[in-house]
Amino acid sequence: EGRHIRIYAFPSLIIAPNPARDNIRIYTTLTAPGDYIVQIVNIEGSVLHEDRVTHSGTLASSHETTLDASTWPSGQFIVRFTTPLVVHTDRLVIQR
Repeated sequence: EGRHIRIYAFPSLIIAPNPARDNIRIYTTLTAPGDYIVQIVNIEGSVLHEDRVTHSGTLASSHETTLDASTWPSGQFIVRFTTPLVVHTDRLVIQR
């Protein structure tokens, strides 16, 4: 008997289009088992959107979220992707 070591790739986050006008697609790769959370946060720190996914498999899988941002004001937002391995943040720009 020996120890088993699992090596996982880091999860990925893609935001398209960026800058955006109305609809935003967020593509994520789920690599390690656990909970994954995507949040859109405005400049004041308020969460405008939250999407939670639980990945229970050992193989990587993809997840896509489409958001309607037509009522959001123009400006910059933070996309926070919290995973079992890392917290990733990226900037999202809404332009009208």
